[in-house]
Amino acid sequence: MVEAAVIAGLLSGIIWMFGDIFLVGFAPDANKYTDYLKNLPVKEKKFAYYMLEGSVKRFRAGALCGFFGAPFMLFSLYSQYALSVPSFWSAAALVLLGAGFTLSPPAHIAFYYVGVESKNLYETYKSGEKISADAVGTFDEYVKFLFITWFSAIGATASGWIIFSVLIFAGQTEMPWFFGFFTPIFIVPALAVLRKYTKIGSPYLDGAGFNVAFILFFIAVLIFISVS
Repeated sequence: MVEAAVIAGLLSGIIWMFGDIFLVGFAPDANKYTDYLKNLPVKEKKFAYYMLEGSVKRFRAGALCGFFGAPFMLFSLYSQYALSVPSFWSAAALVLLGAGFTLSPPAHIAFYYVGVESKNLYETYKSGEKISADAVGTFDEYVKFLFITWFSAIGATASGWIIFSVLIFAGQTEMPWFFGFFTPIFIVPALAVLRKYTKIGSPYLDGAGFNVAFILFFIAVLIFISVS
């Protein structure tokens, strides 16, 4: 059962990674949209152009990856439970991780709506028509929903991984203490530095750091339980 849960986490990381690639794997040039953005009265102008190179079908695929990958990631929590010494802190880590994994699909879906509406705004601009206040208000509302869901998901998930990392370092799991360095809390910053200096995976993986880290963590755990 533990091995199945680890494999489920690995699969979910892969699915969510592709979801991030589909939704935010872009490197747009803001200068290309200078005239468009100059008079666009939205609150978050970066979101008004960042996803314009994607198609609606691509956004839909990304959102659905987040939706259908969630059950696998939730099942993966069993592996953390089984490999941890029962305690208040191990329970807290699992609850926070579970909350973060549950909140992640709405965040993926929010990116879908922001992407679709950004394309609607740009198409209206290109047609020469005036962008209505209602359209701007709808876009701003979608972005606000994205911020609420995304920051909630990231906050809960990061908090859970911080606690779980400390548990590993403290010898409160069956994993060696140095496996704490394999958790996303350490892998995500390392990947960011690697991408900055090597551009490996850019721009496709620029927004998929957490999920690439999930993949690497679960690969490490799968190797550990296979050889133990």
